[in-house]
Amino acid sequence: MEVALVSGASRGIGRATALALAEDGFRVALLARSAAGLRETRELVEGCGGTALELVTDVTDAEAVAEAVSTAGEHLGPVAVLVNNAGSLRALGPLWETEPDDWWADVTTSLSGAYNLCRVVVPGMIERGHGRIVNVTSYAGLRPAPYQTGYACGKAALAALSEALAASLADRGVAVFSVAPGFTATEMTRRLTESTWFAAERDREPLDAAATADLIVRLASGSADALSGRLLHTLDDVDVLLAQIDEIRRDDLYAPRLRRLPGR
Repeated sequence: MEVALVSGASRGIGRATALALAEDGFRVALLARSAAGLRETRELVEGCGGTALELVTDVTDAEAVAEAVSTAGEHLGPVAVLVNNAGSLRALGPLWETEPDDWWADVTTSLSGAYNLCRVVVPGMIERGHGRIVNVTSYAGLRPAPYQTGYACGKAALAALSEALAASLADRGVAVFSVAPGFTATEMTRRLTESTWFAAERDREPLDAAATADLIVRLASGSADALSGRLLHTLDDVDVLLAQIDEIRRDDLYAPRLRRLPGR
């Protein structure tokens, strides 16, 4: 069984992804800052017959990340699939009214966290000539996102990192994808809609986190490696995209932020 490492695995999309990967046969390393949340995720994974390892880690701490990946390797084996899902949404409201520490935390959790994990995990993937990286970004980083500017900047930068990394690894056997979940039922979304700034979103019907998890599992399987470098949305039909791969311009493959967004 291969090993998948999922950051932000204590709840939401990260937890759903860890469960889906375990059900697909992966051993799963779980990263997050919440020990209680990770314990709940591990128990759920084990309840469905899977194997999981809790690694309480702040992904913005490079040394802690390196230690966590080393521990995962000792107990589970080398990481074949990396899911960078950790995110932060603290700075809600007009930029000029936000706290600098909160704003920068929203940027660095997405960007620095993914950088730290990729920096440690990718060399092993290159050495083995095999690996897949899925970066969970957001619509907020792809189109105007008022009142969540730090989060939007972090997710936009993560999409750019995905493009550049995919191009860098194109001949190394390592595929890299961006996934934009859309409006999904998570704790973060609940906090957002409870704020004054997003009251209009309260009546929207959110997607289930399992939908994004299913897409990530498909990408982790290796059957969609031809789409490496592309931004995918939870509701995208991977088989349709693969069937059209010869018609997709190279610029579309390596410039997902320029892709026309679906009307949803």
